[in-house]
Amino acid sequence: MSDSSRATMDKQATLSWLRRISGDISTATLRRLEDSLPWYSEMPPGRRSAVGLVAQAGITSFIEWYEDPSGAPTIAADIFAAAPRELLRSVSLQQTLQLVRVTVDVTEEKIAGRGDHLREAMLLYSREVAFTAADVYARAAESRGLWDARLEALVVDTILTGETDDELPSRIAALGWHGHGEVSVLVGTTPSLFDVDQVRRRARKLGVDVLIGVQGSRLVLVLGRADEPSHEGTGEDAPLSFLDIAANLEPFFGAGHLVLGPTMDALVDASRSARAALAGFAVAASWRGAPRPV
Repeated sequence: MSDSSRATMDKQATLSWLRRISGDISTATLRRLEDSLPWYSEMPPGRRSAVGLVAQAGITSFIEWYEDPSGAPTIAADIFAAAPRELLRSVSLQQTLQLVRVTVDVTEEKIAGRGDHLREAMLLYSREVAFTAADVYARAAESRGLWDARLEALVVDTILTGETDDELPSRIAALGWHGHGEVSVLVGTTPSLFDVDQVRRRARKLGVDVLIGVQGSRLVLVLGRADEPSHEGTGEDAPLSFLDIAANLEPFFGAGHLVLGPTMDALVDASRSARAALAGFAVAASWRGAPRPV
């Protein structure tokens, strides 16, 4: 018997053995997850079951990959196809990698003594799964970011037109708006290079929430206090006025006039501030030497 024939027979025998013990590996993995990962044991039964399905799919896919390593990318991706979409929102990438690690540890224990070749195959496959997990979460984050951008543009446009509806508060909450106090709208020109993340970072340092709308050459910021302003004294703890906040955000706008609308008591009234800011912006050119912001 040739070496290649013997290797083929050995591989088939190993595959048959792996299929026989796959159920034991799945059971041991779920038990290890329960014992070693607190976040798993604290999950609702439905989500815990979904995580278990991912672990079991990983074990089954490893056996398929061991039989045909050329199918690694497709097989690894199929693992996460077994999970419901909401699982990506409830389980972090770090937790997913912990899941992969526990599954690999249990599988290594079960296949100990079957030769280094099988162990090396398991480690190589777990690397493929880890890379696939990172790709899945990156794609989900990208999709979420695009959705948030579209939703934010819709909310800002709704505020500018004043055509509010009952769904506006829920849309704003979905964008992570924390403010429940005063609101003002700032209108200016869009710079040639506009960095949304820098604006958000500066706004957080100033203690305000911000909704950003880029409408061609016009840049609109809806500003809201993250906390209710204090009315006790006017010392260092007093919050910045919206005019001071606008002055701090002024470098992020392009050249031209920068107009701040009046302060409203709540976000639902922001359209009044927006109308005033837009009206002022439309006629600001008639005021020679107007301050920035005005």
